[in-house]
Amino acid sequence: MTPTPPSEREAQARLIILLTVRAMGVIAMLVGLGVWLGGYQGHGGLGTAAFLLGAFCSFLLPALLARLWRSPKP
Repeated sequence: MTPTPPSEREAQARLIILLTVRAMGVIAMLVGLGVWLGGYQGHGGLGTAAFLLGAFCSFLLPALLARLWRSPKP
């Protein structure tokens, strides 16, 4: 039994999720960079962590989700 390909609605929902995850990652990177380099006393580690988490969400997580949602080859 082969799975059916996703419907148009599912494909649109997946695209929205991918774009939202990527945008939130970029926002987290910018906030983390601002905290990291902004000179906030004692919060440099928090800025670094936010930047790295944002980089993961922006670059790696969309690729992992796309691989998870990829249709199997017939």
